[in-house]
Amino acid sequence: MRLRESIAIVVSLLLTLVAAIASAQTNTPHEAKPASRNQTNPAITAVTLDPFPGGVGSYWIYEGVVRQGSDEKPEEKKVRWRMSLERVIRRPGATAVIVKGFPGDPDWFGVDWSSTPPAKESMFVTTDDGGIYQIYSEKGIPDAKFTDPCITTQEFLRDEELLFQWPPTVGAQPGGGNCPERSDEMYCWVLFEAPGKGVLRGVKGIKPGSYTGYSLVYRTNPDDTEIGITSGVGVTAYEYHHHGTVADIELHLVGVHLAGKK
Repeated sequence: MRLRESIAIVVSLLLTLVAAIASAQTNTPHEAKPASRNQTNPAITAVTLDPFPGGVGSYWIYEGVVRQGSDEKPEEKKVRWRMSLERVIRRPGATAVIVKGFPGDPDWFGVDWSSTPPAKESMFVTTDDGGIYQIYSEKGIPDAKFTDPCITTQEFLRDEELLFQWPPTVGAQPGGGNCPERSDEMYCWVLFEAPGKGVLRGVKGIKPGSYTGYSLVYRTNPDDTEIGITSGVGVTAYEYHHHGTVADIELHLVGVHLAGKK
């Protein structure tokens, strides 16, 4: 009888010890993983947030015209342009997309008018709550800073770099720094019309059909910029117009390849 009682006590003690170890492992905080580049997780390499759907290896082909010169006789040339998705970096709360050849970045009106300007890299960050930021840096694309676990997402992003929330709503967007204080809808991105379904034809790489499109405009005293974004496709149009001496850019999408999408 005593032997049975002793065995029962030992078994009870062992079960208690096992339960305590399991509880300690469950409650032990896990070390935060640093941000990683081009991970194989589909949720990371196949970014679902517009305006850059697809994964690394995606590209967009544009055609259009660039004009510059006097009002009486401006020079005009046809251009063909390529934007590609180079890298995708994920960190808690945000995803950075690095593209090469964003239409608004090159110096289209440089001294050497006869040649096409070199493509530059640009970083766009989308937060998990839908904020879209364009990151500017004179020292190049800040990949290392974005992946630094000692810098929080809030510390990395600046209010003046916020373009808009996705999906945008009609009116002035909560970005660019000046939008909340202005009533003239200038010096910030504005969605003048509610998004609607539109037919997208003649774009190689996607099926012709009806897609939801957004047209955002940024107006200032000297110029205005308009960008068209089609959900699930990406940036489909880009225009820039100077109000004084002629300096115009008009590009529209003619081809697209979205890596990871069938």
